[in-house]
Amino acid sequence: MGKQLPLFSSIQTPPGADGPANPEQLAARLTPPLSPGLNQVSEEAIVDRLSLDAVRRSDQAIGADNIRKREQNRADVGKMTYSQLWYLWKSIQDQYPPLIPDSSWDIHGPFDKVEGFLFFMRLDSLPAFAPMLEADHIAFKLVNPTDPAYKLSFFQKHSYFIKRPEALSTEQVEEYMTNYLNKLTYQIDILTRARKRKKELTISDTQRLAAYDQQRTDFTRYLQQIDRYEVVISNYFNGYTYYRVSYKVVLPDGTFTNRLGHLRKHQTDSLGIISEYRYNFIFVDPDEIVQKHFHQHKVNEAYLNGFPFASLPALGKDQIRLREKY
Repeated sequence: MGKQLPLFSSIQTPPGADGPANPEQLAARLTPPLSPGLNQVSEEAIVDRLSLDAVRRSDQAIGADNIRKREQNRADVGKMTYSQLWYLWKSIQDQYPPLIPDSSWDIHGPFDKVEGFLFFMRLDSLPAFAPMLEADHIAFKLVNPTDPAYKLSFFQKHSYFIKRPEALSTEQVEEYMTNYLNKLTYQIDILTRARKRKKELTISDTQRLAAYDQQRTDFTRYLQQIDRYEVVISNYFNGYTYYRVSYKVVLPDGTFTNRLGHLRKHQTDSLGIISEYRYNFIFVDPDEIVQKHFHQHKVNEAYLNGFPFASLPALGKDQIRLREKY
């Protein structure tokens, strides 16, 4: 690793355009009054001290605490922390300002819609990122640290899983159902207490409470008669998407190939509030990125056509092509 940066215990820069604060400040900003945990405050005190919105934000304190623990664990084993890496990035940025794509670039797709910070860097800036590459922090992603991109194409991908009935045991199904019922009961309890204290809920909260009540009734019945149903588990309709980038690189023999990179999005809590910023860095060759490059299949087709003597495609899956040596 390069020069070890000091472990910053107090960072004055707040989350915003210039970057996030350190985990301690983030925790202080996000932690609601009942911190450090619901179990340490009486139920009556929660109702008296907190609004319904504050109760809903309790998971922010948990998220901030997890970030704080992760960063402390990294510091304990000598790995660079979020704060250190953010300051490293600021110093790199001063020396190597990020490039700004324009119409001359061979770049395609909605790169401006990426849900994490995205920076295009000159290839000659790569040595300055060596400590970041070694740190391997989830919040700082070096997409192509070994090869500069000659062409970039961005696209959105829907990520999901499906667990089909044949892959689920009765015990697993019962566990999923029970956990869901517990979540419903917890939310119903929060809304019911708020209604008792406020006497009246908002229209949206009233509708939510009715929906939770109906779901609890329905899923209690499903669980009691589980043998009557086939069950599938999936997050398909949650609509989780992320961005990927396809980038063209040149091989040692001078030919091109395409590679894929996954772009990190900001970490958010259940309310959609950002709890940690994520940074993506793509390294480009400034001279090549403004050139137009053919799609890879066109390049391959031209290469194969340079071998004029060919076997018949109909007589086998693989075609033999030859050309005379010069």
